[in-house]
Order: sequence, then structure tokens, then C-alpha cells
Amino acid sequence: MIALSKGELTQEPVLSNFGYHIVEMLDIREASFPEYDELSDQIRKDLITEKRDALISALRDSATIETFDQ
Repeated sequence: MIALSKGELTQEPVLSNFGYHIVEMLDIREASFPEYDELSDQIRKDLITEKRDALISALRDSATIETFDQ
């Protein structure tokens, strides 16, 4: 698809997980990425969750479970 010009069709069908397709290049535009400020809160939450899960896992792995017969 990268080699296609705007308005051009693929010469051969393109195979995907969903079957064969004829692809037409409708438009070419630059990819835009969100600014760090837009993502910083989510990144912070994801890192906190990752650290919390690692700590819980480490605590579970190091725990000793004792049973008492009555």
C-alpha cells in the first residue's frame, strides 16, 4: 500500500486474516501523536498499577501459609 499513489488500486489482491482484498489509496496524511501532557496521567496510573501488581505478586510468592490441625 505504501507504494500506491492517491486514487490508485492494487494490481493484485492483498491477503489479510479476513481474505483477499483490492485496496484503493484514498488519501495520504501524516500520523499525529498525542502530546505528553495529554497522556501523562494515564502513563502515571499505568506505572502505579504495574508496580502495585509486582509488589502483590512478590508478597504472594514469599508468603508462608501455615495450617493448624485442631
